[in-house]
Amino acid sequence: GCGTVAAPMDAEAPLETGQVVTTHKAMCGSEARYMESWGDSIVAAHGETALLAAALGVTEAPVRIDSMAKYGALARGDTDMYLRFPPATYREKVWDHAAGVAVVTEAGG
Repeated sequence: GCGTVAAPMDAEAPLETGQVVTTHKAMCGSEARYMESWGDSIVAAHGETALLAAALGVTEAPVRIDSMAKYGALARGDTDMYLRFPPATYREKVWDHAAGVAVVTEAGG
């Protein structure tokens, strides 16, 4: 990507004064952190994500937050991956993820 900048909403010149953010790239599972939905969200399959994380060698506890703020945290390098396992009957809505994917991609993810 070409870069992502984080700046206050009221900044007069956000591209000049904002903070450049980049993703974090763990080199092995023991260095990785993952994020998942918090609580009883329909897409929070905590058992499945824990099994996958263990298989990858992840030893850190998951970061659990809701909303599309997860994409901002991922772009900022707070975690290395966002795990999401909705049930087969769940219908994803691309507009819920498009902006977040663009931000993460531009941050190097």
